[in-house]
Amino acid sequence: MRAVVLDTCCLINLYASQRLPAIVAASMEQAVVPKPVIGECLYIRQQADEGPDSLIPVHVDLDPLIESGVLLSTELTGDVELDQFVRLAALIDDCEAACLAIAALRGFVLATDDKRAIHVATDLGVSIVTTPELLKNWSERGSPKQHDVADAIACIERYGRFRPHTLCPYATWWAEQKLT
Repeated sequence: MRAVVLDTCCLINLYASQRLPAIVAASMEQAVVPKPVIGECLYIRQQADEGPDSLIPVHVDLDPLIESGVLLSTELTGDVELDQFVRLAALIDDCEAACLAIAALRGFVLATDDKRAIHVATDLGVSIVTTPELLKNWSERGSPKQHDVADAIACIERYGRFRPHTLCPYATWWAEQKLT
C-alpha cells in the first residue's frame, strides 16, 4: 500500500497495539503524520501496578518513531493544501481535515476510523483504510504469530479504547482473532 496519512484515532490505536513499527512495515509504504495529529496524540491508557483492572494515562512518545523513520512528520504546504484544509475543517475536525487535505492532494491513503471523515473522504475520491484493515493487512503480510495479533487487538481495545462498529467490514475478522 502506498503512503498512508494517519489521523489521531488510528495513530493512538496503532500505538496502543504495542506493535506500531511492525504494522507500519507490513501495511504501508510510509506512515505520514501531520503535526496537528502529533500535537493531539497525547495519552493512552496503560496497566497500573495496582492490579489488572487499574489503568492510568501514559504519555505517548512519538519522537523515537519519528527519529527512526517509522513515522514521517509533515505539515500542510502551499496555498492549495491550506485552502483544502480550510474547506474541509468546516465539515470535519481540524486534525481529520489536515490529514484529508494532505491525502487528497498528495495522492495518499487516509487512515481513519471517524465515520464523518470516511464519508467526506469517499466523496473526494480518497482511498480509506481503518484500524481493523491495517491489523488484518499486518496479520496477512507481516507473518505475526496468531497470539501476537490477538494481543495487539486486546491492547487496542483496552489501552486505545477502540472496538470496530459491528457494521465495519472487518468487525467479524477482528472478533474472530480474539477467539483463536
